[in-house]
Amino acid sequence: MLLLSGVLLAAGSFAGGATQRMAAESINLHDLSLRVLVDGELIMTPNVQLLPTRTAYVSIGSPGEVVYTLTLDIIEHVADAPADATGLQMVLWRGGVGGGEMLLDSVMVIDSRTIARAASEGRSPSVRIGGSTKASVEIELVSHAVLESDATVVATQATCKAARALSASSSDCCSAKCKDGSTNSLSCCGAYRCCGCGVCCSVP
Repeated sequence: MLLLSGVLLAAGSFAGGATQRMAAESINLHDLSLRVLVDGELIMTPNVQLLPTRTAYVSIGSPGEVVYTLTLDIIEHVADAPADATGLQMVLWRGGVGGGEMLLDSVMVIDSRTIARAASEGRSPSVRIGGSTKASVEIELVSHAVLESDATVVATQATCKAARALSASSSDCCSAKCKDGSTNSLSCCGAYRCCGCGVCCSVP
């Protein structure tokens, strides 16, 4: 989840300054598609565009029913990992963040060797956790791409401090009713854009 006479020197300095400004005005977005399974049941398939400096929160569920909330953080520099590795910190809650049951707290290391090895075995990179007291959880990485975006647009979006169930009252959250035949809603905070259950929403 780069001179010869005074005239040429001045032109070169101008071009260099322009290049630096362009670099300063762009920022990387990590585009991630995931599959989240709990006790073998597929509970969400989010596609999230997130920044390396922010925590994203994605919730799917309906009021009065079970709600699952996934928090995502990009780790750009992973210790003891290949140079091209990106870390993805994932925490899955049954319920809201802090007020529900934490089912998984793990880091997936994404790099070309891991992806190639998983592909050779006919699977997607994933993290799994299971136990006698908690649910069996698996999160699969379907795809990962790094996109360049305009930093002046991204900078207007503040980090969401917390995601509470399906509330999207904060100015840095968005929500949409699912279009997968269920009564669920998708809620997204802290991300640039979220999709899931047949709908997408973008943080205003």
